Parts: sequence; C-alpha cells; structure tokens
Amino acid sequence: MGRGETAAVGQTAATPSPLVGRRRELAVIDRLVERLQGGTGTTVVVDGPAGSGRSAVLEAAAEAASTRAIGVLRARGVPLGAPPSYGIVRELLEPALRAAESPVSLLRGAAGLAAPLFPWWSRTSASTPGPSTGPAVVHGLFWLTVHLAETFPGSALLVVVDDLEHADSASLDFLTYLAARAGERAIGIVAARGPVAAGAVGARLDHWCRRPDVTVLRLRPLTPDEVAAMIARTPEPPPDVVAGRITALAGGRPGLVRSLLEPGLGPTAPGPSSAPDGWAPPEPVRRVVLRALDDLPAACRELANAVAVLGGHPSLRLAAGTAGLAAAEAEACADELAAWQVLHAGEPLRFRVPLVRLALLGELAAFERSRLHRRAAEFRHADGEDDTAVGDDLLLVRPGEDAWVVAGLRRAAAQASARGHFDGAVAFLERSIRESPAPDVRAELDAELALARAGRGDTASTDELRRHLDRLPVERRHEGRDHLRRLLLARGAFDAAAELADTARRDLPERDGRRDVLEADVLVASALGRGTTTPPSPRLRRLLADARRARVPDDPALAARLAALTMATGADTEGVVRAAEQALAADPLVAAGAHGVPYAFAAAALVLAETGPRAAASLAAAAACVATRGRGAARVVVGHWRATLHWLQGDLDPARAEAERALSGREDGWNLHASWTAAVLAHVHLDRGRLAEAIAVVEKSATFPTDALGAALVTEVRGRLAQADGDDESALALLLETGARLDAIGLRSPVVSAWQTRAAVVAAGLGRRDVATRLAAVARQRARRTGSGRCIGRALHTAGVVAEPGPAAIADLEAAVAVLAGTHARLDEAAARCDLGVALHRCGDRTGARRRLVEAIDLAERAGAVPLRERARRELRGAGGRYRPPRPLEGLPALTPSERRIVGLAASGRTNAAIARELFVTPKTVEWHLGNAYRKLGVSSRRDLPGPELLCEPAG
Repeated sequence: MGRGETAAVGQTAATPSPLVGRRRELAVIDRLVERLQGGTGTTVVVDGPAGSGRSAVLEAAAEAASTRAIGVLRARGVPLGAPPSYGIVRELLEPALRAAESPVSLLRGAAGLAAPLFPWWSRTSASTPGPSTGPAVVHGLFWLTVHLAETFPGSALLVVVDDLEHADSASLDFLTYLAARAGERAIGIVAARGPVAAGAVGARLDHWCRRPDVTVLRLRPLTPDEVAAMIARTPEPPPDVVAGRITALAGGRPGLVRSLLEPGLGPTAPGPSSAPDGWAPPEPVRRVVLRALDDLPAACRELANAVAVLGGHPSLRLAAGTAGLAAAEAEACADELAAWQVLHAGEPLRFRVPLVRLALLGELAAFERSRLHRRAAEFRHADGEDDTAVGDDLLLVRPGEDAWVVAGLRRAAAQASARGHFDGAVAFLERSIRESPAPDVRAELDAELALARAGRGDTASTDELRRHLDRLPVERRHEGRDHLRRLLLARGAFDAAAELADTARRDLPERDGRRDVLEADVLVASALGRGTTTPPSPRLRRLLADARRARVPDDPALAARLAALTMATGADTEGVVRAAEQALAADPLVAAGAHGVPYAFAAAALVLAETGPRAAASLAAAAACVATRGRGAARVVVGHWRATLHWLQGDLDPARAEAERALSGREDGWNLHASWTAAVLAHVHLDRGRLAEAIAVVEKSATFPTDALGAALVTEVRGRLAQADGDDESALALLLETGARLDAIGLRSPVVSAWQTRAAVVAAGLGRRDVATRLAAVARQRARRTGSGRCIGRALHTAGVVAEPGPAAIADLEAAVAVLAGTHARLDEAAARCDLGVALHRCGDRTGARRRLVEAIDLAERAGAVPLRERARRELRGAGGRYRPPRPLEGLPALTPSERRIVGLAASGRTNAAIARELFVTPKTVEWHLGNAYRKLGVSSRRDLPGPELLCEPAG
C-alpha cells in the first residue's frame, strides 16, 4: 500500500480475528503487515466514537504483527488536562530501551539526540537538561525507532497508539515525522482516534489524517445481522428478545454490545426492542458509555441531558430552553455533540446510540429530572405543542400543589380523550389528583376521570360518573352528560345513550336549543337500541320539514342529525345534502372531541344520498383529520362510510380493505357501525364470489353488540346467502323479515337497504309474480320519493326483471340502464345491462343483446364482480358472441407486439438505425413506433424505458 493509498475491501484477510463486520479494516491491516515484511511501512488511523471497536482493531493489528515476527511498540493516550511532554513517546520506547542488551547501540549516531528524554540511562547525568521539543529531538527519536526495529527478527516494527486524541503535542510531532518517513523503513503506525474537543490538538489530528501518506479507516456501525452474529459467538447467548434489545440499544457499536453482554449488566426483562425508560443501565455500563462525554464542556453535557429528558426528536429551541442555554450557545453545543457522534447532525436532535440517552437519564438525580421535565412542559406549552406532549412531561414532575400542572394535565387528558386514547387520559387525570387540587377542582377531576375510565370500557365507571356529575354545577353537569352520551353512542350502547339524552333534555329549559339535538339523539338511539320509534315533538317536526326544503339551522351538530333523519324517512336528497354540508362547513368531523358521532350522521346522509364526489371528498377530509388528530372512534366511523361508498360505487377491493380496517376498531371497543360494517363486508364478498368468506363474516357478526338497524342489514345478507345457496324460499323469508325490521324503526327509504328489489326478484323466480309485482311497485314509488338515481335505477331494473318478457320489460330495463349510467353505481349498471342483454336475446335481438352483455362484462370485470361477469359471459356465448377484452390505453399492456419488440431493442441499447436493420424496416417506422410507445408508457426518452426483462412478457 503506497503513500496515501485508499483502503479498499480486498479478498478475505489472512489475519485470523474474532471481529465481526470488520473485513475491510482487517484487510487493510493485513496489507500493512505484508508491506512491513517487504521492507516498507505506512500509517493507518482507525477513527470512530467510543464503543465503536477501535481498540479491538488495534489489538488485531498487534496480534497480526507479532505472529509474523514483527516488533510491536504500544502506547495509549491518557485524558489529562495537560498531558506530560513526550508522554506517548516514553510509553512507546522506554520498555524497549530498558529491555535492550546494549542501549548504547540503540542511541548511536543521530539517535543520541533523543538521549535527554531518558535520564535514567546510566550514561546520562542527573543534571542533563530537560527534554526539548525541537526538531533535533524528533529526528533523534526517529533514528532510535529505526534502531529498535533492527533488533527484531524481521527488522520491522509496528507502532500501535490508542486514544490518539489524548496525545501530547510533542508526541504528535514525533508521530507526524515518523509517518512522513515510514515508507523509507519497515516501520508502520496503527493509531486509533476518537472525537476530540475543538482546539489545537483536534486541528493537528485533522491535519495529520488528511496527509497523503495516512490511510484513515472510519468505523461504521455494525448492522443488526452483524450484531446478532457477535451475540451468537458469546458462550451463553441471551434469549432472542434480550438480544434484540441489545442490538437496538447499542447503535451498532461493538464495544457497547460487549458491555451489555456482561453477566448482570444488560437488559434482561422482556420488552420492546427500543428498551423503555424503565430500564436503567447499571453503573458499570453507564461508566463505559459516558466516559467519552467527560471531556465535553459543561454546557454540552447540559444540552445532552435535556435531549435525554425530552425523548423523541426535540427541536434545538426546545432542548435549549429545557437546558437553560442561550440559542447561540446551544447551537455550538449541538454541533460539538454531533462532532463527538453523540447526536446526529442538524435538527431534530437525535442520539446516535439509544443507550447513551438511558445512561444520561440514569445519571440524573430525581429532582433534577423533575425540574427539567417541568421546564420542558413550560416551553412546549409556550410553543403551542400538543397538550398531550406537555402532559407527558408533567407526568414526570414531582407532585406538589401546583395549579399550573393540574391545568396542563387536564388539557392533556381532554385531548387524549378526544383522540380516543383513554388510557392516556386516565393517567393524566390520576396524576393531576396527586397535586392536591382545591375541592371544587377535585370534584371536576373526579368526574373527568370517571368519564375517561368509562371511555376505555370500564362499565362500572358510568354509574360512578353519573354520581360525580350530579355534584357539579349545572353547566358542567350538562357538558359531562354530552361527553358521556357521545361516548355511549360510539360504544354502541344505544339504550343507555337514549336514557341519558332524555334525562338531559328534561333538565334543560323549554326554549334551550340544545333540547333539539338531545331529542334527535333520543329518537335515533331508541330506534337503534330498543327498536322502537317515538313521535317527534312539534318543534322537531318543524325542523325536519324545514330541512326537507333545504332550510337548515346553523348548529352543525343539529344539522348533521337532521340530515340523517330526513334521509332515513325517504325525503328528497336535495334537503339531505344541504343539511349535511351545513354540518360539515366548519369542521371535517362536524365537532371536535365527539368520537365521530356527529360525523356519522352527516356521512350517512352524503353517502346514501348518492352525492358521489362530494361524499368522497368529505370522507377524504375526515380521514386526513382522523390521521392528524388520532381519533379512535372517528376512524371507525370514517372507515365504515368509506367502505359503504366504495361498495355502492362498485369498487369492491377498496371496499373490502376499508371495511376490514373499520372492523379492527372493535378491538378498542368502538362498536358503532360494527354490524353495519360486517353487512357491507359480507355484501362485498358475495359480489366478488367469495361465498365462504361472506359466511364467515356473518357468523362473526353474531358476536358483535348489535342494534336494530344492524340486525336488519345482517338479515338482508343472510337472505342473499340463502339465495346463493339455492334456497329461494328461505331467501324470500329473510328479505321480507329485513323489511319488517326496518319498518319497525321507521326506516322505509330504499337508500338504506335494497331488500325490496332483491325480494321481488326472488319472488319472481319462485313464480310468485303477484308478490314480485307488488314489491317492485312499492320500491319504484319509494325510490321516486327520494330522487336517488341509484334507487330509481334499481327499481326500474327490478320492474323489468319481474315483468313478463316483452317490450314493456325491455323498456323498463333500458330506462334503468339510462338512469344508472348517470350515477356512480357501477355494479347496479352492470347488472341492469346484463339483464337487458338477456331480455333482448329472448326477444330475438341477438346483436343488441351481445352489445349489452359485452358492456356488462366490462363493468363487472373492472369492479371485480366475478359472479356477475361469469353470468354475462354465459349469456353472451348463448347469444352467439365472444368476449374480447379491450386493449388498455396506458402502460406495458397497451403496447402492440411491434411496439413491444422495438421498445425492447431500444431498452437494450440499440440505436434506431440498428433496430431498423435488425427488423428490416425503415428508421422512420422505428421512430413512429417509439413515439407511440413513449406516449403509452408516459416517458420522454430511452433512459426512462423499462428494462428488457419486463418487455419480453407477452402483451395484454
């Protein structure tokens, strides 16, 4: 390896070593040793932070040299405030001089210039002047080293220096001179350096490492696999869970891994691989980890402590405020900590090694940690951070009688509850009570705590909460009841919600506008829970009548409820949509902290009123809001209505995914819509031809807390399952039962369920044409009342199917196709086109039949509706047709065989002229095909073409 040669990864190093993940470094060391055997030397500097394994690499170098009869001189820098002059030099050379048989021969010639450094030598008098740091002494030391090298069998020498950052200036002069002349002799240097504080020594080391005759090996962190291999080599490897935690804690630094593997020193309790703050590294581990921080200025240590206390990835401003540092000082400290590889460079502030944070926390006294958390909470609050983030710090403040702490914890609990994180809310409130608040505040805290406990599913807390609410002032009592009512609705406890809403309504004055919302909740919760309907009051009847005429009150919560109630009674969609949009005007979820209950009313109105893009936009905004605010129940609500919208529009795969995600919310106790979502998911499976999966969903839904509407919707699915199983009698009975259940709770609108049209088709198949005709007529009447294109199209479709074959049936089916084509109901349109094709075929119009059946196949194919697609294909074959899938307009499948061939050759590097010669076409033809292919693939040049291996697949 010549002067300045860059270290490279060679073949497997001949140097045997247990080091893991250091093949590159060992290969460089091995080449250095080979050069020394050949008579020339060089210098290698191993650079890395504490725990990176610098010393282990140096040990491997010394071992490799010793096994090849190369002498080894060793020294280590010591972290002293003012290291003694020539300290490293003396540690290197004195042992060899003392052991030499003839020191006179070693100090012969120019080497004698170094004699004053060794006053113990018998030929040097005690009055010899002290050592000089001039060039003459350095030159003498060089020749003394050369003479020492000659005393070894191989006449070669390796100088090994650890912790070079602690070397004295005079020793650095010598090592610099030795490195510059190492190529002249068989003398090599392997030194290890770590981070060093800014100053003269650091600048000299940086300058030395940039010399062309010095090779620098910067040690990278080990990968998780390499750490795992290192752990596996220990005599008694720890369990996998502990090994995983060690891997995460050590940050890829082998020295820290070894410390954590020492018996009794590493994390042993099972837990997440990130290691919670609850595990404190023992004192020996902390000493190893924090040794490197001892040389840092006090302000840097204070900033590191603040970052450790804050956790996560704090901003520099927050960390500076917590540490009590000015902005400029904090910036300098952050840069210094990054240079020492304690923190990553820049913002946010992050520890490179998680174990460092835990070690710092372990060193902090309890009161100091409390003080830092209190200061962090103040800065977070002043910066407008989340209340829950402020609360997380306040949880760790020493309890006292601090009103500001109580207020902060209450805000955090309110925000956590609004997001559905009730465990966190309970923790915040329990901690706030430990501040010994005033009696009136304590009464409110007791009520808030009972509400949070009820939110996480503690049913006993509901009765406790009511007792606490009764002791509060009137307004606070109403606020608490509102929270509890919405929580009960989100949990699916409709009977309890109806009772609470009725009690709250009676406690309010007659003219209080809040009574309207409460009465609407009584109506909805009573219908869903007990399955009973209550006549609305005259005032609510007037509000509903106004809503049907698109005159909506300003209150968003009331507007949302009026939208749902008018939709459920079969009103025209214009008033429904107006009320829903009024509800959503100020907030994508209607109201913050309401667990998605008001939004459920508005979303139902928009989705079932067939607003298409408007419903999709509202759901997207709500989903973004849920993602930002972390609303638990609201996520379930949004998921259900997104699944419903996708299903009604014929987007079956997205509908399945959304429904399954929404049902996962049941694990947290959010049962609102649970059986409704199960019904949607089962419908989707049936439309996709997955009968077994639909049955499994229906069976699982039997374990859900259900409501009257959910029971009706699941009964409708069971009717479809019976029909799919060939049991039309049971199917008809179940579908009629669905209608009876919906009528009992006042839900007669066809936007809620298609039970009438499904029952009419089944009745016609059973030969009960009178029943089928009556059901179809009622369905058409109700559909027209709603103004819903989907419902009108379904009713027309059903009328055409149950009617006697002939022109009247075809007219109804053609009208159905025309209406449904103007909606987003892709599956309903596909089914209508299929039945129109069947009817045309029966009447002898084979050409028209084939056209309609092909259209049905295309729509069903895009939706993934396998049963409908296969039925249309069978009918098409019966009509003498054959289905040819349309060629895609974009992407690889859109390429013609000629385009695919030419693009494949172009992607492999051929020019237009070469392609033309190979295919026996003109260059103009090649250009024309490439232009078409670029457009279909959405690219503009050869560089953007897909690889030839993709293009070799057949088109289509």
